[in-house]
Amino acid sequence: MNIKKIKKLIIIGMVVIVVFILLIAIVLNSKKKSNDVQETDPEAQYDDDRIDYSRVGKEKVADNMNFYTIAECVQQYIDVANINNENYYGYDDDANYIKVIEEKDIKQRVYNMLSEKYKTENEINVDNVFDYIDKIEENLIFIPVEIYQLKGENSNKYIVYGFVEDTLYNYKKDLYLFVNQDDKNSTFSIEPILNRREEDIENIEINNENELIESNGDNEYSNAELSDIYIVKQYFNRYKSMSLAKPNLAYEYLNKGYRERRFKNYSGFNNYIEDNREKIYKTDIEKYLTNIDGTDVSYVCLDQDKRYYIFNEKNGVDFEVILDTYTLDTKDFLKKYQSADNKTKSGMNIQRFFEALNNKDYDYAYERLADSFKNNYFNGKDSFKKFVEQHLFENNYITFNSYNEEGDLSVFQITNSDSKENVNSKNMTIVVKLEETTDYVLSFNIE
Repeated sequence: MNIKKIKKLIIIGMVVIVVFILLIAIVLNSKKKSNDVQETDPEAQYDDDRIDYSRVGKEKVADNMNFYTIAECVQQYIDVANINNENYYGYDDDANYIKVIEEKDIKQRVYNMLSEKYKTENEINVDNVFDYIDKIEENLIFIPVEIYQLKGENSNKYIVYGFVEDTLYNYKKDLYLFVNQDDKNSTFSIEPILNRREEDIENIEINNENELIESNGDNEYSNAELSDIYIVKQYFNRYKSMSLAKPNLAYEYLNKGYRERRFKNYSGFNNYIEDNREKIYKTDIEKYLTNIDGTDVSYVCLDQDKRYYIFNEKNGVDFEVILDTYTLDTKDFLKKYQSADNKTKSGMNIQRFFEALNNKDYDYAYERLADSFKNNYFNGKDSFKKFVEQHLFENNYITFNSYNEEGDLSVFQITNSDSKENVNSKNMTIVVKLEETTDYVLSFNIE
């Protein structure tokens, strides 16, 4: 190879290297500019993720915070609109109990809580405001059932369905209304829906005007402070109110398999409510236990008479209810029962038997009587019911004293009392025979 060719190849190689270096520099510079754009334009990503609220549809409220906060807004409105609210009364200089808040001031407060849209559309002023709301003349308690939400950029709008009851749990009426929520200002406004008959809340049209709501002293709210005990009390109080004021709704909240087995139909459930109305009226939570199994959450509650209320959470605000531990075998019961000895199993079954008696569930209790005992002492379920009413207590509290086994029978000596204070008591002998799975039969003697 001659010298000219070598020089030519060297020149070509150098050109290639220079071009390659230039290409790398261009690429690196391009990336730097791209990075510079991202760093100096903070709105670029935000614009891509911005919510188009015009395309957002209404959705069922499933989180407890929103649900109970909005429900409390409704209760706040009801309290203000009640012209006989106890807060509007006081004592004069002569110790006479009189109304100390004038009607015009109550009207102004109600006016302050209504939405601008509702006031404008209906030409509402302070003087005529009572013509455009439900008349409230007594203390009423709002029980929320369903709430749907339509989100907006400045405010959220809710369609709320529930019912109101008086302080004695008497049903008054169903209630439908709109609630506007400005979460930036922690304010709300109300739009009553008058003369609404009971219907599916999903069929009610909702439009969000996306209005900002200025604070006026009567329309501020605080978010519900959530905790297990708060949720338990909300579930319990809602279900207690449904049971006494609107039992047809309470029936729908029962676990489907449980209600069919325990009550057969709504008529059976309604009979249970009527038989236990006084107990339900007085009931309150004494203690509770939270069970978490993966994503499943349940609250096992005991009232002061040791009656069970088991709430299985469905989607936060929704739940289903089981009212005892003997109709269906729960996971917790089976876990404990299957690992127990005969003494413990028999003791657990005695507790179930008396739980049924305390619930006046004579169908269950009568079916658990041993055939020979049943045939010798009772002519049927009504005969057994009469015996229990005459010889046992309205609420039975049992204490185990001694135990022994006689073949395949478990024999317990117990004390049965009518109260935790053991005011009246009876000594009893309970004989239990365990059968397959969790079944059993028993007989008893009262000394």
